Amino acid sequence: MSNMENIKLDPNYGIVKKGVAIVVFCISAINGFAQDPLATRINPDNVYLSSTVYYVLQDSEGFIWLSTDAGVYKYDSYQFEHFSTANGLPDNEIFRIYEDKKHRIWFIPLNGKLSYYQNGKLFTPENNKMLSQIPFTKIVIGEFEDEKGNMYFASKNEMVCKITPEDSVEVTYNKMIYNFLWVVNDSVYTIEEHLLNRHYNPRGCIYNEKIVIGICTDVYYKKGFGEFEKLITLPEQSVEIIFMCLFSDSSLYIGTRKGLYILDPNDTTTLHNYFQDWAITCIEKDFENNLWVSTLEDGVHLIQSLNVLKYNEPNLPSKIVTCLEKDAQNNLWIGLTNDDYAIIDNTGKITNHHFVSKIDHDIVNIHHFDGETWVVSKSGLLKIENGQKKYYEFYGNDLLRFGENSLILGQEQVLKFNAENFDSEIAYTISTRYGQDKYTLIKTRCNVLTAGCKC
Repeated sequence: MSNMENIKLDPNYGIVKKGVAIVVFCISAINGFAQDPLATRINPDNVYLSSTVYYVLQDSEGFIWLSTDAGVYKYDSYQFEHFSTANGLPDNEIFRIYEDKKHRIWFIPLNGKLSYYQNGKLFTPENNKMLSQIPFTKIVIGEFEDEKGNMYFASKNEMVCKITPEDSVEVTYNKMIYNFLWVVNDSVYTIEEHLLNRHYNPRGCIYNEKIVIGICTDVYYKKGFGEFEKLITLPEQSVEIIFMCLFSDSSLYIGTRKGLYILDPNDTTTLHNYFQDWAITCIEKDFENNLWVSTLEDGVHLIQSLNVLKYNEPNLPSKIVTCLEKDAQNNLWIGLTNDDYAIIDNTGKITNHHFVSKIDHDIVNIHHFDGETWVVSKSGLLKIENGQKKYYEFYGNDLLRFGENSLILGQEQVLKFNAENFDSEIAYTISTRYGQDKYTLIKTRCNVLTAGCKC
């Protein structure tokens, strides 16, 4: 959406600092570790938004719709508009939202009283003749629109209601609809009874005539007429499938009682799992490829990329991140306050380290040069080479290896040392209170050093 904060990353490896409490970075080649993608919870300023969000839809005009236990919300990128029984909605408990070929936004309720929004107006059984003819008094359990624009709704009343493009209403009785339906040549089909688990409600999704069914933790793919093949059984900790959707890239997104699972139906050997503490009720991909994730107890969240991962501060010794640096092995080094630093390897494992010094200060920079790692702190310098650590009681703001054999140190002035003789030269400089002009390159305070290019 236009007023959402954008996070831009290098296509291969990007680093983003986000506030002072978290570290966010991108590792496109890593699968399966516990960290979750960066997700921003949507908390409107102008209206109360329920924590129980059942469904998310972006309509053809770009508006985001949310269905909740407290009515329906419409988001225009700037503010939320709320619809509830207070302003005419027949029920506050809205489970799903559907946009038909006429661009009517249908609200699928608990009490069976269907309504829709079109051209800025809410239509209900109270103000619309067609809606008043629908006899549902129980929850609507399925909806489908065929290629001709006929709408089909099924309810717990064991009824199926067909609404034609001319808005005529036809009601038939069907005891065999199980929470999901589709229509072929005006014949209504549903999940086959032998697949059902009586303890769990079945779920399903359709994309370009591909039909996928989820029951308990089992996922089935419809191969042919009346024929289903099991694709995968999700891990037991997922508890139950409560939402499914197929996207144009063939990715199958599965919301469960305990997290989100992403599967390629053509390659069931790779299963991604995120947000294990959330009951995922819906996933919507907007026009900008952001993911909107709704949950039963944690509201709705915006995810701009699944490759941007979040590491919370409980995993780190300090909440404040001061610098980030990647080494040649694709490990991420994180500078922190109180002379702490951490390393996240390319499996996602975090190891924490402490800079041993007389007085704890911030780690201000970390650099890797040809097998050496330098950790630069306000309290001193740390060189790590071949696993060995050497500490220098000589503070710095930044350090740079320049040319073949020079080390440049930024502090109250810029000092230049011979890399091979650094130990003796730095000791001499310390003993003479940093005053030797022979090592001073620039007599000006320096906080950051970088090597320029040869043009």
